[in-house]
Amino acid sequence: MSVPTLLRRLSPLLVMALIHAFSSLPGTPHGGGPVAAIPSWPHNLAHVPAYALLAASWHVALGASRGRRGALLIGLLTVGYGVLDEWHQSFVPGRQCSAGDVLRDALGAAVGIWAMRSFAALKMARSTARPAARDQ
Repeated sequence: MSVPTLLRRLSPLLVMALIHAFSSLPGTPHGGGPVAAIPSWPHNLAHVPAYALLAASWHVALGASRGRRGALLIGLLTVGYGVLDEWHQSFVPGRQCSAGDVLRDALGAAVGIWAMRSFAALKMARSTARPAARDQ
């Protein structure tokens, strides 16, 4: 297996490790973000891009799965990790489990799936349009 293939296959694990590292940071007593200098609203907004990146990395690792089943699998893997991450946070001092965070994780997963499927459709449209242009 080549290095690029190995990195592509491991990309979801790398993203999950990064999410886990941030989730392991203790919270503040007033319910702010993981570090006292970070208020809670950027922390809340960070869920969407983080989980969009995780969904996109699953898409790449699984070989750009197409169709509804592929999207469903990627969504389940991504949101499932979000649920596990929230459970993990319940053990971190100053952090708590939040259904709202899981909803933001699901939104991020949907954004990531949509972006990767749109990119794949655009790539396919371009590849099918090129041979027709050459024939003229």
